[in-house]
Amino acid sequence: MSTKYYLMKRGAYYQIGWVEGDRRKWRTTKCTTKSEALVFLKSFETQNEKKVEPLRLSQFTELFRTRINGTIRKSTLRPYLASLKSFESVISDKLMSEYNVDDIENYKQKRLQSISPTTLNIELRSLKSTFNSAVKWELLKENPFRKVSLLKIPQRPPIYLTKEDFKKLISVVKEPLLRDVFLFAVLTGFRKGEMLNLKWSGVDLQKRQVTIENSEGFTTKSGKSRTIPLNDAVFDMLSKRNAERNRCEYVFHRKGYKLNDLYLTHRFKKYVVDLGLNPQLHLHSCRHTAASWLVDAGVSLYIVQNILGHANIATTQIYSHLSQNTLQESVNKVSL
Repeated sequence: MSTKYYLMKRGAYYQIGWVEGDRRKWRTTKCTTKSEALVFLKSFETQNEKKVEPLRLSQFTELFRTRINGTIRKSTLRPYLASLKSFESVISDKLMSEYNVDDIENYKQKRLQSISPTTLNIELRSLKSTFNSAVKWELLKENPFRKVSLLKIPQRPPIYLTKEDFKKLISVVKEPLLRDVFLFAVLTGFRKGEMLNLKWSGVDLQKRQVTIENSEGFTTKSGKSRTIPLNDAVFDMLSKRNAERNRCEYVFHRKGYKLNDLYLTHRFKKYVVDLGLNPQLHLHSCRHTAASWLVDAGVSLYIVQNILGHANIATTQIYSHLSQNTLQESVNKVSL
């Protein structure tokens, strides 16, 4: 990125100021009038302007890792880096400025031989975002991914548990802790990371609500905190767990330690397989279940959006097919 220079009068002369690393630097112009100082500044900028060294994709990947690391969750950073590595392995390690639309279309065709269109679209979004960073950092003049369209994928309804299936599942879960987690998941719509990082400080039993917010080591997907009310079943469950409040700061834990996400995911999948339920069900399906049950009960998509913390209503609209009965009931309320 180019250095930002500015003028400031310090004593008798105008000084040129700029920031280099973590330090602020000064250079006197030896000019007493602003007009003279501006001429000096222009000359100084020209002399000190550094040409940006062209970067190969592999070099940019490391730069991206360094600059972004610590600003977002590692689980969020990982897909960006994986997409860059994949693009490099398929198309080759070229200068960033050498990539064009043909390269990207070629990448799409080759990747479709081994991954699904949905996964490819995720990679393309990641690559577009990282190349946008290169433009923002003035390492690239134009982002070639802006000229490339994502694959059109027919919308499929989300897979979720029926109430009968959930009752079957919860009845065979032996571990009380897991029963609580699964119940919480389907009745709140919390994401896995949000559940695992929920602290007692975010639970208000008097107001019957829970709040998930950013903390050291955890950032919500939207970057914003979210508060939702508790229904009776979740309120009763948390009231019982409240006795362990002083044992661990996390609501869901094993022997005082935060639950491991892989353990939770694998245990849920094992119960699904053992019961012979839809093999496409996974832990995130509990979130779909929460939304689907709410819409089925006649709750508006706007309210569901707020409960689930969707940044865009378009995300919530994948559940709109479930609200047809509610729509029919609504239009029937108007009559002559």
